[in-house]
Amino acid sequence: MSLVIPEILYSNQMRSTDAHLEYQGTTEDPKYPLVNAIDWKDWTLFRVKEGTTDILFYLTAHTYMNIDSFGWFVKTLGDSDTGFSIRVYRQTSPGVFSPLINAIDPLVSPLGLVTFPQVTVPGDTPHLIRFIVPAGKSLYVRQVALGLVLNPPIGQQVGIAPPSLQQSWKLSNSMSVNGSLISRSLVRLVKEYNIDLEYLTPAFVNDLWKPFCTHALKYPFFFRWSPTNYPLDCMFAAANSVPAPEYQKPHLMRAKMPIMGLTQ
Repeated sequence: MSLVIPEILYSNQMRSTDAHLEYQGTTEDPKYPLVNAIDWKDWTLFRVKEGTTDILFYLTAHTYMNIDSFGWFVKTLGDSDTGFSIRVYRQTSPGVFSPLINAIDPLVSPLGLVTFPQVTVPGDTPHLIRFIVPAGKSLYVRQVALGLVLNPPIGQQVGIAPPSLQQSWKLSNSMSVNGSLISRSLVRLVKEYNIDLEYLTPAFVNDLWKPFCTHALKYPFFFRWSPTNYPLDCMFAAANSVPAPEYQKPHLMRAKMPIMGLTQ
């Protein structure tokens, strides 16, 4: 057995009460508006048209903003769809933006989570997410998130079946009157995992784990179970249940959460 420290991104700064999001580029499609990209729903879509489109983001209350991670989830592209990219920038001087991450190819990674050295800046310092879409194409974005990743202070044991190897389907079958199978369609592909963290300090549980549980009661999140060994194995996950933390030893605690999610 080995220990891995998972990564959880749930604190999307773009959903802050004082967040300002500005669409820059081609005309926004009213059928697929920008708000769909931050509603924590994978079935609503934000359409990015051909050309260069930016989502400019800052906080209007002028508080400080801390971010170190970016999560994205887009509708799967076809094998022939090339020339797309997604990249995150921050303003380093008035009108000048510098990249925080390498460009992402959504054909290769339609769902993922990346981290970068923590950025602490005044909240009114703009950041932007830039989408580049080739001529005659569109990119349909399920979700994007910028925030602070949650890292447990100690890893958890991993068995022989990571979430990339666990999957279940729900199928819809159409039958004729005489019982013949007419058609079959895949309704959902989900994968399962158990977050099981031991020997946690009460400070971590109270200050970091409990706010995450409050979020998980209502919304999904981005989850990487083994960032070092399987950096591309990311889930857009939701909690099956949110058990209360329990004491494991004097002054130490245990936290568990069974989750299920979509992967690409």
